[in-house]
Amino acid sequence: MNRDPGHFREFSACLAREHRHNAIRMAGESGVRRAGTPVAASRTLGPALSASCTIFAAGCNFKFRERVRLAATGGNGACRFIRPCPRLPHRSPEPARMRILCAVHYQNIHHNEEIHRMVKMDCRLKEQGFSPGSCAVRTQREKLTACTAALRESGGKLERLIHALHLSRPENYFSIYQSGCNMSCRKCHSWQFSQIADGTWMSPEVVLGFALAYEKGVTLWEPRQKATAWHAQESCRCCGACVLYGERSMLCPAVLPRESIVLSPQGHGPARNILAFTGGDVMCRPEFYGRCASLVKEKTRLWVLLETNGFGLTAQNLDYLRDSGVDAFWLDIKAFDPDKHKWLTGCDNDRILGLPEQILARGFVLEVLSLYIPGLVEADQLTEIARMLARSDPKIPFTILAFFPEYKMRDFRPPSLTEMVKAYEQVTAAGLTSVRLGNLGQFVRTDEDLRYLLASLDGNAF
Repeated sequence: MNRDPGHFREFSACLAREHRHNAIRMAGESGVRRAGTPVAASRTLGPALSASCTIFAAGCNFKFRERVRLAATGGNGACRFIRPCPRLPHRSPEPARMRILCAVHYQNIHHNEEIHRMVKMDCRLKEQGFSPGSCAVRTQREKLTACTAALRESGGKLERLIHALHLSRPENYFSIYQSGCNMSCRKCHSWQFSQIADGTWMSPEVVLGFALAYEKGVTLWEPRQKATAWHAQESCRCCGACVLYGERSMLCPAVLPRESIVLSPQGHGPARNILAFTGGDVMCRPEFYGRCASLVKEKTRLWVLLETNGFGLTAQNLDYLRDSGVDAFWLDIKAFDPDKHKWLTGCDNDRILGLPEQILARGFVLEVLSLYIPGLVEADQLTEIARMLARSDPKIPFTILAFFPEYKMRDFRPPSLTEMVKAYEQVTAAGLTSVRLGNLGQFVRTDEDLRYLLASLDGNAF
């Protein structure tokens, strides 16, 4: 393809044209290319091959759905394109973040091979006699399995692709946000890095370094049985009122001195002695988590919590994680109905529903959450999950989180206040004694809503 930008003259109409970045194709590579703006597409791929090629360019960020599409075809310098949508930059509060993904499909007279093919490695779940997950993760070049895209061995050490690490709210513990996942949840609120490989490669030794640094700033030392997100609310509501205004809020537990409250990227609260892995999930390959847990437990006084969808937690993997020193699991049960679970995640839930009993039998601390999704996972589904949990232990902490529209489910609405209150009442009636509502901002929008919630439920219910 001719690199003369004149072939892309009509890109001058693009409102994002002032945000230009150079993009260089590495010699010999093909597949997905990233560039700053549509203009860069003209110099991303280099000269055309003698065979024909088709270029598809899409510019977007996670704030909006529209896609710019450019089709340029030809060989030996010939090209044409479809003009991009002029509305695109208006939908982004940060147009400079727009990226172009150029996916190149090469054809020649000898073969016709799809570049974007799923690269499959030996699946640990299949080795243990189970079905693999829905684990396709996008990279710059192709789709790979999550354990291939976000887990590797380098220099004899395992490394995980980590998107971010920081003290999170309202959990009030140190969270490690992982890229890559063995489920493809339509509602995923972390899809920008769980479904797309993004982050920095880190070994367990590097994670230990962060853990040691975090431990020095711990302001609240919890016993092992409180190594959960659920128990965080017993000590702080993360409102910051005591720091910002010098007085406690109406719902403050009033158990911590002001000196225990610190500022993190997500707000005010204490720093509890817990290290958690969150975001993506590849616990079907547990060695990285096991090595991290053994190092952290040996060198620090932090508890290790794994936030998980449960799909990779086979009996064999649970035994390994227990022996490695993992303390607790936060199990996200997406749905009780198998068909709805499959639609939501791409995976079956037959093994997941049996996990609470298996986790407790091995001495782990357990908490469970489920989302209330109107029209899909409502009070009836949540009640079935509650009954199942109560049969194992009625004291299992259970959080009902209000769904918020994200990723491929932006057309679904959040639950209403009355729906959440009804779900709470039915779940507690099913036998659970430790239940809370979460994501209050999705269903408590006015002072009247707050008064209704306070009149309907005890303050410990949210």
